[in-house]
Amino acid sequence: MKLKYIFLIGFAAFTLFSCKTKQTKSPSPLAPKEHQYTKAELEFSGKLIDAVKEKNIGNLDEAEKMLNELHRKSPENHAVSYQLANVKLLQDKTIEAISMAELALKEDPDNQWYLNLLGDLYMETADYAKGYDIWTRLLKKYPDQQEYYYNLVISCVYQGKWEEAAKTYDLLEKRNGVSEELALAKQRIWLHLKKVDKAVAEIQKLVDLYPRESRYYLMIGDLYMEQKMPEDAKKQYDKAIKADSTNPYTYASLAEYYRQKGERDKSFENLKMAFINPKMDIDTKIKVMLSYYSITEVHDELLEDAFTLSKLMIEAHPLEPKAWSMYGDFLIRDKRYEEARDAFIKVLEVDKSKYIIWEQLLMILSYEEDIDNMLKYSTEALDYFPSQPYLFMIKGIGHYQLGEYENAQKAFEFGRNMLITNDETALNIWIYLGETYNKLKNYQKSDEAFDRALRMNPKNIYVLNNYCYYLALRNENIDKALEMGERLNELELYNASYQDTYGWVLYRAERYEEAKRWLEKSIANGGDSNPEILEHYGDILLKLGEIDNAVIQWEKAMEKGGFSETLEQKIKEQKK
Repeated sequence: MKLKYIFLIGFAAFTLFSCKTKQTKSPSPLAPKEHQYTKAELEFSGKLIDAVKEKNIGNLDEAEKMLNELHRKSPENHAVSYQLANVKLLQDKTIEAISMAELALKEDPDNQWYLNLLGDLYMETADYAKGYDIWTRLLKKYPDQQEYYYNLVISCVYQGKWEEAAKTYDLLEKRNGVSEELALAKQRIWLHLKKVDKAVAEIQKLVDLYPRESRYYLMIGDLYMEQKMPEDAKKQYDKAIKADSTNPYTYASLAEYYRQKGERDKSFENLKMAFINPKMDIDTKIKVMLSYYSITEVHDELLEDAFTLSKLMIEAHPLEPKAWSMYGDFLIRDKRYEEARDAFIKVLEVDKSKYIIWEQLLMILSYEEDIDNMLKYSTEALDYFPSQPYLFMIKGIGHYQLGEYENAQKAFEFGRNMLITNDETALNIWIYLGETYNKLKNYQKSDEAFDRALRMNPKNIYVLNNYCYYLALRNENIDKALEMGERLNELELYNASYQDTYGWVLYRAERYEEAKRWLEKSIANGGDSNPEILEHYGDILLKLGEIDNAVIQWEKAMEKGGFSETLEQKIKEQKK
């Protein structure tokens, strides 16, 4: 709870002199001064003022030291005790602050500032019983101070004195008149006490004052719905429509009423009336759509309704990014990627400040392999979010797909430098760096990038396959390639491409019989339609002296489209 302090130097000086003797009443401010202050009194006052100055500029330790000295000289001086209490409070010495505040109040029991401070301190330490006494005293003496009513209510509530809290609000209502704030506050109290009729009566006061304000009928209706009194609720909703037929929240409440009654068509019709109305705030509509998003994962028969509501929401809020974004989410889940792409582009025309929208759009463009737009939107997004690794990754992929490997390298390296966590984006950046360096024949950096990716995910099949294949093509580090090829085929059984990779590594290791067995597995699993696999098989057969069979495999490879530039030459040489 925020505490309220009064740090008035003039007040400190005034209270110093007013406490010279408890029996002497303070003179009227219009009466001539009769007391002549001694030199010691003036010196004491000056030191107190200096201490308060130190406190006000934040020199709390020095202020405490000065005030303690004054307190030792004059322990009955309530001004000193009060200022000490404030210093202790600022030092987070709450218990000591209470002790000093109580001492000040003991010497001057009707002082409003002392009562205020002590009341706040009791609230701070959750001593609501003592706080209750303080706020009660203050209210009797200062009934115009509204904050005292609220503090007394808090003290009552935390002691379980709910009805007394309501009575305190009644006192405030008598002074200020009926207000929505007080009516709702009292309503919460009566609902806590399960006194529904009294809770309704509080809102009825607002209805009586403002009979054309439909919100108050809705409040009562929604309260009845919460209390499982739907027919009473319906009567209030009908009154709300008579008061204001344009209030969309009335139709939202009616939609819930009919939903609970099992009248689905009427429920949906009322929900559409709410959604088409721009007066219903977008956040409320988004909450409804989020519930549809969840429920349609199980009940896909409601998906058409969800799209209907999404379109109505966009019609009501054509420039609202949240509406388009929600619509886009539904489209993505329904695999309507082209429409989702257009929805997210529409969002960005209105608001470019939401990173997630850029990312969703780029994911769709990447899925569609729309390279030009991947480059266009990733470059634009980086103007707004220059430290997002994902954007650099998409830009790099665009350049890579176009064969612009130097530009791809720059983008991936920028993205790598922005990485903070080892998430999927980080893994993909390292993989693409490995591929890009390989294209640029920077094999050392390529291997380092693939090694980094494998440390992040040792079971990444893509990296295991490509990395060991590249090593085999270069005829380098074959033992490592063999280990990766073996692990690859343990993770993914019956995959013709991976079996071919491992067989080719075995070929490089001059383990031709094993290589032949793996290529035969590959062909049996569908590799017989792949010219690269057929050519590899022929190369292995040649090493084993099966020349005629090798030529047959190469010719099959030629029929399937050929693979290497030397394939035709190999056939000619072996047919001589």
